[in-house]
Amino acid sequence: MIDFLFVSNGYGEDAIAASIASRLSKDCKVAAFPLVGEGSSYARHGIPILRSFAPLPSAGVSISEDAQNGLFPLLIKQWKALKSVRNEVTAAVAVGDIVPCFLSRYALKRPFHFVGTAKSVMIQAYNVLEQMLIRKAETSFVRDQETAQFLNRRKVPSLWVGNPMMDEVEEVFIHFPDSPGRTIAVLPGSRADAPENFLLQVEALTAIAQSQAVPLRAFVGLPTTLSPNDFFNKLKNWDGAISEKPQKGLIGQAVQGNLLLLFTQDCLGDILRASSIVLGQAGTANEQAAGMGKPIVAFDFDGYRDGNLSWYRWRQKKLLEEALLVTIPRPDFLAQMVIEILNNRKLYDAMSDEGKKRMGSSGACQKIADTLREWKPRI
Repeated sequence: MIDFLFVSNGYGEDAIAASIASRLSKDCKVAAFPLVGEGSSYARHGIPILRSFAPLPSAGVSISEDAQNGLFPLLIKQWKALKSVRNEVTAAVAVGDIVPCFLSRYALKRPFHFVGTAKSVMIQAYNVLEQMLIRKAETSFVRDQETAQFLNRRKVPSLWVGNPMMDEVEEVFIHFPDSPGRTIAVLPGSRADAPENFLLQVEALTAIAQSQAVPLRAFVGLPTTLSPNDFFNKLKNWDGAISEKPQKGLIGQAVQGNLLLLFTQDCLGDILRASSIVLGQAGTANEQAAGMGKPIVAFDFDGYRDGNLSWYRWRQKKLLEEALLVTIPRPDFLAQMVIEILNNRKLYDAMSDEGKKRMGSSGACQKIADTLREWKPRI
């Protein structure tokens, strides 16, 4: 019998859920049910995956796009799959937004705990219908103190024990070669558009390098959802090599002039600590970088041309406020922003402080795991 089935709906949510599950696995039988993708984060932690599903085109970023490409048939499949394993599960842990909550409550029909990572009163508060569902959870953990206070005032018992996103940026102590110049972290994201994001980011790095008298080093945080060669093959007339072998740390490099790209996997905390600033198109990783006090510069392909951000980047901007600057998808604009931040100490410090304030402290995953462990004997 599975003590806790982790139901999560996103790559960042999978990473958080896997971190909590791994802390429980010595004392409880845990398993995973990722709603988006194959659950690579669970696999890396050795968490059994009951069922996984091919991601829709936007991987949950655009509801309208996913609705046109099979969202509702997919939800029906997930509903049936959860129903089929109902008798194997004692309780669920819904990680993400209200969708895993709904499926845990009504498809799995088991007691469930909620780890809310998607919503905050700083972006958009849980509405009345969401509050009704969260109230049915055995325990609810939310991402910031303000959101917990908001829900508790509305008789929705909620806890804030820190931000679980920040537990995923622990150092694994990878040794990187020294560099005499600037160091920038590059986070292209984990979805299908990540290689194209990377290409534009490299063009921005090239512009920055051409303006500098010293070498420029950039750590490229590659996602595990795509092949490293999807990124490396975007580089033309560069010297270097890359390994496809799964491993933590440095897996390759490329150099052109005074610009050095170091390709890495599974060591986000290390590359962020070694970097001054971030060129970031990621979701969770951008927010984790902000929480570590790193200013972030991003571009928006979808909406910025019309003077408005796309929903996804608007949501992130609303959450991070001045810790994140967003511009149009032009390398020269990105380069200009990065140089301005690095050369303006007052601006840099303001962005750094804002990110730390808005993301909060680490340590939540262990506290959530401890709470779940204490709850188990009462099942």
